[in-house]
Amino acid sequence: MSEQKGNQNKIGARCLSDSEAELIMPNYKRIYHQIELFREEKNSMDDAEGQKVNGGNKDQKTNNIGIIGVRGAGKTSILKTIRVQLEKSKRASNDIILPIIVPENMSESGTLMATVLGMLNEVIKERDEEEKKRLKKGNIDCIKKTVLRIKYDEVIKQYTYIQKEYRDILIRQYTTENDYVNRSTSVFNSDTEFINKFNELVDELVDAKKQDGSLLFLFIDDIDLSTYRCADVVKTLLSYLSNENIVTFISGDLETFEEALTLDFLRQENVLNRDILDQKMGSNTLLASKKQLAYEYLKKIIPPAYRYNIKLWSLAEKGNYCIADGEENQTEEASPAEEQRDRRQKVGITLSELLVQKLEGWVDPAFFRYAEIEEDTEGRSQKENESQNLPYTYHLFDNTSRGLNNVYNVLGEISEKKKAPGRDYSKEKKLLLDTIISSKPIYNKYRNDIQLNFFHIGTNTDSKVFFDNAGAVIYKSARLEVQGDNPLSQEEYQEMYHIADPIERFSLFILVDFAARLLYEVDHYEKQIKEDGCYKVLKDQAMKDLFFHPVIAEKVMEVSDYRWETAEEAKLKNEALKKWKKEYPELQDMKLKDVNSSFLLKGDLILNLAYYKNLPLDGILRLYENKSSEALAKETIATAELEQSVVIAMWRAFSSAAKVNGKKTSKMIARYYSVFWKEFAYIRNQLSSSVTQNIVLRLFEDEINAVVKDEENLGEKKEMRRILLNTLDRILAVQDKDEIEEKWKEIHLNDLYVVEKNGEQKKITDDIERRNLERKTEVLKAIDSGMLWHAEVAENVTVYLKMMIKRYLKFIKKALEEEEEWRLKTSNADESWKDLINTYVGVSKTVAKRTRNSVKKILHDNKTDFQKGMSLETYRSVIRELEQLAGNPYVWYGQSEAQQILNELQKASAEPNIQDEDTSQDWDTWISQHSYFTFLLQCLYKYKMEAEQSENIVQNARLLSEIARELPTAHKEADKQTLENFIDELNKNLEQKIDSEDFEELFSS
Repeated sequence: MSEQKGNQNKIGARCLSDSEAELIMPNYKRIYHQIELFREEKNSMDDAEGQKVNGGNKDQKTNNIGIIGVRGAGKTSILKTIRVQLEKSKRASNDIILPIIVPENMSESGTLMATVLGMLNEVIKERDEEEKKRLKKGNIDCIKKTVLRIKYDEVIKQYTYIQKEYRDILIRQYTTENDYVNRSTSVFNSDTEFINKFNELVDELVDAKKQDGSLLFLFIDDIDLSTYRCADVVKTLLSYLSNENIVTFISGDLETFEEALTLDFLRQENVLNRDILDQKMGSNTLLASKKQLAYEYLKKIIPPAYRYNIKLWSLAEKGNYCIADGEENQTEEASPAEEQRDRRQKVGITLSELLVQKLEGWVDPAFFRYAEIEEDTEGRSQKENESQNLPYTYHLFDNTSRGLNNVYNVLGEISEKKKAPGRDYSKEKKLLLDTIISSKPIYNKYRNDIQLNFFHIGTNTDSKVFFDNAGAVIYKSARLEVQGDNPLSQEEYQEMYHIADPIERFSLFILVDFAARLLYEVDHYEKQIKEDGCYKVLKDQAMKDLFFHPVIAEKVMEVSDYRWETAEEAKLKNEALKKWKKEYPELQDMKLKDVNSSFLLKGDLILNLAYYKNLPLDGILRLYENKSSEALAKETIATAELEQSVVIAMWRAFSSAAKVNGKKTSKMIARYYSVFWKEFAYIRNQLSSSVTQNIVLRLFEDEINAVVKDEENLGEKKEMRRILLNTLDRILAVQDKDEIEEKWKEIHLNDLYVVEKNGEQKKITDDIERRNLERKTEVLKAIDSGMLWHAEVAENVTVYLKMMIKRYLKFIKKALEEEEEWRLKTSNADESWKDLINTYVGVSKTVAKRTRNSVKKILHDNKTDFQKGMSLETYRSVIRELEQLAGNPYVWYGQSEAQQILNELQKASAEPNIQDEDTSQDWDTWISQHSYFTFLLQCLYKYKMEAEQSENIVQNARLLSEIARELPTAHKEADKQTLENFIDELNKNLEQKIDSEDFEELFSS
């Protein structure tokens, strides 16, 4: 990446390139279109409208364009850019472009009109000089005043009449009664006469009679800065500068200007008294009335259609801030083709790119960047999109251009020096942190606390971040702690801090974390935060703030009453830590809420934030609703859609961190496998490597949940739910292919069975029943071909389909539980079981050896194996044994293999169990006999795919399938890395080095 060219230091207002201007004002180019419209309107005005009417008075025309924004947003830069653009345009020789006027810089006695007249005098002087040169070339000696000079002098004369001091002197110095009347008449008509004379002067200046579209451009900057001049600005704009030949650009903070106008109105009426202001006059108070008046005045001064707002930089956009390289910041009029090419051309390095480039080796680039991963058009592979910004870390910077510009320039200055090896960069780091603090109002507000308590900047080796102090400041309690074990609700949580604004709290935390990364650098940051328990507490509080206050992420959501954990959960957590020194909950007791909480709090902040970025927040927040114990007891398991969304959010977080750092996703997951081993095990137990199973899991969960809702044991409920889903998948999928069959499957009417309402199978022998089913089949196919599934009158059809599918699901569930006629197809797990059989499980009575022997005994006692299939009871017994090994974080041997068997057992489906016959044929026979059920299942599938975002469902299913295949790879990579790290540490104390193979062989007997 190239370095910034030219002068890095570009502090203050400056001329921008078109691309820079459009970054802070997206509709910037429209301003020039608006000017052309003013020209057209001027040229189209006929004599009756454009020249003197109504007794010599000219119609007023407001051509005021407002550049609206807060202080530091870049308003002055936009004004300068527009002015330079106009000066360089082809019309510049005909237009009159005055310098920018800043009311704050005018003398105390000066007025806006006087300043404008003074500037026009300079223009006329230039015209006079040009005229003299022209006459001199023609040997003409003329000392007469030009028409412009004459008109200008008349304007000045009339202007003196409208000045109060001159009026008083003029009227007092009369000699006769007629003289008094004449002088008074001149004074009383002075405003109207001045307006007429001024309009005549402007007309002459722009030579309006030629109707060439020439205009006079005025620029008034920071009208809100000098609030006491508001009345003068309003009167001047409304009374004197409303002319079709004048275009006035006005910049300022509209809200501040409105406040100033309101105060001026109140001051004029001498009612600046709280008691009077609060008194009602009609339906409004006096204050409200004056606010409304100021609002209406502003609509006249700057019509809403002519207002151009400079945006505040959002979190997602702050990283896109840039400064043009070299001469590119000089805007010029260009052809459409050139403009299009310029849009494609990169103007300068963005702030996010600069941060990554200049802080390399200090701060992980994933702290600022996020890499989105999407499927290609085939949906089979993945491609990396252009990196985006990780929004939430940009709370570190101000949301105005001025604030971003200061940081940008400091980065540019220190970047040139960040080359010499072994150099101490503490001064550069301090300058960067000081600039960030000074540039952002929130940090400036807490400047003393930050500089005294948050960190100490010494040399590279003795810089220190005080997480305990930072936590004490950011989350300082505003009241006494709640007594007892009941955790705080979000309303209570919000009220308990001195810093009540969650955005301020989170911004301060981001500053602390960034300071730690900057000062400790990549090589030592992770070690430092692992050793500091105060950091974990601080980060937990900040992430809970982010989760429960979407406003931090600039999301507009209504957040009701939530709790991070219930009183019962808090109690169990404390008991687990105190009694067993374990994390709560155990793997077998985990819920989606626990998994989500872990990915938000555990591991690196970068992963937490990237995970949060992909969360379906409105859905996941419902898991944290503050419910009663009774409501919690009745709570159903999380939806498949939500489960899948959480898994995908996790994957995208790790993928982003990996891609930004140029690594494989599996490598990044392996690095954190020990941190999230329980969460990964939970995910692997929910996922399938089959695309079709993931689709069916997403679509048919409502029907399945209705059938298993009465199961009391949560684990057994999940198992039965998955078995039934897999069975539906087996029916819908193309044989031996991982895709759903789109063609209608044949219905065998001559050997057809249905399951009746009582749960018994019945063969269709009656011709009337057979014809009835034929007619239903014909109608359902017609509904599908006409895409009428969601027609209002077709509602009964979908009710019928769901009823029949549930009836069959209940039949299969009952048949499995009775264990006589149905069993589970588990052949997918056979290869993984062989891997566990053949793997090394240690010498002594290891957990792996005990588990392997226990599973062998279960299979032997039940006279079966994985290839043959097994009863539901046997299946559950095998799973319980394997979970003891796969879910044990303290074992080494066999854990990965056991988890893989569990993953394959997740694919188990139900099938008829007829002894001494080909099992595959048994299934095929039953499916053939119940082909009407297969057809109805296809119908319901098509109905659901039409209702849902089918393309998104299929893409997510493919991604989930890939995740299911990659997690075992990451697990093995993590095991390998753990062993290698152990051997490396071991060899530090050995004269004769040893490798992993020698180590295992040494202790194998």
